[in-house]
Amino acid sequence: MFDIIANIDRGKFTPFAALPDEEPFYGRIGAAGVKTLPIKKRAVSIFDFYELAKFVYSNNIDIVHSHGKGAGVYSRLLKLFCPRVKIVHTFHGFHYDNMPAAKIWMHKSTEKLLSGFTDRFVNVSEGEQLQYMLAGLLDFRKTVIIKNHVPLESLKLMESFIKQSKFSASNDDGIIRFCAAARFDPVKQMPFLVESFVKALNRIDLQGKIKLLLIGGGEEFETCRGLADKMNAGSAIEFLGERPDALEIMAKCDIYISASRREGLSMSMLEAAALGMPILAPRVSGIAELVRSYEKGIMFENNDFDSFERAVCLVFDQYKKKRAEESSAENFAAKYEEHKEYIKKYEKLYTETLNGK
Repeated sequence: MFDIIANIDRGKFTPFAALPDEEPFYGRIGAAGVKTLPIKKRAVSIFDFYELAKFVYSNNIDIVHSHGKGAGVYSRLLKLFCPRVKIVHTFHGFHYDNMPAAKIWMHKSTEKLLSGFTDRFVNVSEGEQLQYMLAGLLDFRKTVIIKNHVPLESLKLMESFIKQSKFSASNDDGIIRFCAAARFDPVKQMPFLVESFVKALNRIDLQGKIKLLLIGGGEEFETCRGLADKMNAGSAIEFLGERPDALEIMAKCDIYISASRREGLSMSMLEAAALGMPILAPRVSGIAELVRSYEKGIMFENNDFDSFERAVCLVFDQYKKKRAEESSAENFAAKYEEHKEYIKKYEKLYTETLNGK
């Protein structure tokens, strides 16, 4: 959201933002000259909805673009009070698995109702679009796919890391570092990643040769750390927690790894690909379409240890062979052009939505 706000053509669009009053983005969006409205995080509030309706009405806002489930409730209900406003909604992942049947029915029924108040849907990958269509939660005629893109700010940081030789060549101890940047929640399957990495480390004799760095926090963080202790992982796994310098840590690692059972389109994997890192990830929706077409991508079967172990061996061997031949100098010009086209897709979407196309 910040990337779109920061780079959209201000000659054509005047952005506003409603988001939790948390740093860094609330302050940064305000500093960019954007009028903001604070709302509660991950909670639906009648008071916040009332303030949002006033915000939209008093500022003559024409389009409301919501991101995610909670924001999508607010945006679509605005139609009841501000019927002239156009509503664009981005799902950011399929969130209806691993729930009790009654809860799934309730969530899907709510989404079907809200879809009638939605002018355009945005999916961030083909896999995500297919899941919503099969669930009957999407009108294909009102849907566009705009795949996630690495933010411009992150691209500039990556380029500076590489130019300063901070990329993985800075590791001179001979250890190949795997890293994952994710929330420790059930969807990401971090316990599987921890357990499988330690098992593979022991079974294929890679002790002292590979290491796993885990960036992020969440409900399963302590569970995973306890599991690593129980398996005597020692220094083979580092739990770094939530870090503001996550991108720089990634840039100093060698291989990106994920065990997530689904994604919309993973921003961390996009960042890893932009850095030129090999990616090891499961063959699931939202991941397969990215990794399959990436020349340094290797997939394993979801939640399958034997497949995971084979993939670790493969990526380890391929990395050793290719790394010596590669230069750390990367040409980011093409990535910047791709980013411009990404922003233009949103500008086109907003213009067409306003014109009723």
